[in-house]
Amino acid sequence: MATPELVHHATGTRTKSSDYRSVPPQRKTEDDSAKPTWREQLRRASIIVAMLVVVALTAWSALTYYNARRNSPSSVLAHTVERIYTIGYQKRASATLEKKKKTGNYTVDHMLVEANPFGTNTTSLYVFFVTDQLMSVSYTVSAPETNFPDFTRVVTTQAQRGRTHEFQVTGLIPSTKNVVTFTLTDVDEHTITRQYTYTMGDVLGNEPVRVNATFFADNSTKLTNGLYAVMPEAAEGSSTHFAFLYDSSGILRGEIPLKNVKGTRFITIGQQTCYAVSTTQFACVDKLGAVKNFFNFDERYSLFSDYTTDSNGNITAIATNGNAFDKTKEVGTYVVRINILNGKMTVLANLARLLNSYRTTTVARALTADGGSSDGAWNWLDLDSISALDDNRYLLSSREASSVITLDVNDSPSITSIIGPANLWNDPKYSYLVMKKNGNFADFAGQNDIRVSNVNATGYT
Repeated sequence: MATPELVHHATGTRTKSSDYRSVPPQRKTEDDSAKPTWREQLRRASIIVAMLVVVALTAWSALTYYNARRNSPSSVLAHTVERIYTIGYQKRASATLEKKKKTGNYTVDHMLVEANPFGTNTTSLYVFFVTDQLMSVSYTVSAPETNFPDFTRVVTTQAQRGRTHEFQVTGLIPSTKNVVTFTLTDVDEHTITRQYTYTMGDVLGNEPVRVNATFFADNSTKLTNGLYAVMPEAAEGSSTHFAFLYDSSGILRGEIPLKNVKGTRFITIGQQTCYAVSTTQFACVDKLGAVKNFFNFDERYSLFSDYTTDSNGNITAIATNGNAFDKTKEVGTYVVRINILNGKMTVLANLARLLNSYRTTTVARALTADGGSSDGAWNWLDLDSISALDDNRYLLSSREASSVITLDVNDSPSITSIIGPANLWNDPKYSYLVMKKNGNFADFAGQNDIRVSNVNATGYT
């Protein structure tokens, strides 16, 4: 009789002797009964094929969903705008133009014209050419296939005339043929004209090309000549915002894409126009539409609402501290400054500390549209506007308190005055700061914006 063979059955841990058991020796002849029938083989094969099909369909569905999300109009638009406001994109655009300028001989009869090369204004053209003599330049944009009025702008005056001409033409009408007429004037007041025809495509947003442009409801007053910025919320389903420029006739003349922030205002720093393109980044654009500087918040902070500049061009903004929000859900209580020379951000004041006694009387919940409450952000002050009196004093508009607050940030930050309802500020810590009315007039309430003018030794408006 053959001796039984000991076979080891692994348990995955250290094996004991009892894990061994006796099995009969292997038969010398093959047992046909152990082989699966052809029906069983077919069943197993069918199961395997079905499993492979399910796996393949699942992977295909996931890939299709991912590509659909990535390639959806809103995602493609967001990605496009994200790329525009990068150093690499701006450098490549500048390098491309410089190469063309060096390799081509661009004259008044052969201008270098590129549509929106820097991506910052979709209804614009970049223009470059050289003249033999000193000349000033103006242009007029016409849309002959529409009934829109012409749009004329002066590029350089007679006092600014030169031989090298590089500028941005703005004001083209989307989805139609545009004729740009350039007028050049020499020192003897002799003029020549040249025309350039460009058929523009659609804008990126869904804004109207024409809006009602009267200042008063009775149409008694028209807007003065200029460009007016309109900064709405993002369209439904899109995270991309825009700032639109309309002329005094209500015609769209500029479309400026933004990332994930609603436009608030444009500020001027030197020869550049600066504005927030996201909740953490400002872009400063030159006269050609090129982004020359980016300024960023400290990673803990983000833009809450408004911003302004001081006499040195430093950006002062109302901000939210992300770390504080995690604990208290407070928003918009910080005033911060970004130094444009080194890009560093400093905190000038925390209103939650300066107005803590008032803060503790508010409810740490957000109101819903129907008057109920939710666990949203604690916006107890709602600072929605800031304006500079000088480099150390700012006016802050609190919509929630229907008050205007003067903030002094010289040395230790402090509140120096409050314009608002006296009964709201009856705490002895604040009541002495409330300015008394000179006359009998109603309080303002829920204001959205403040502006300072006529600043002098005796006061300001």
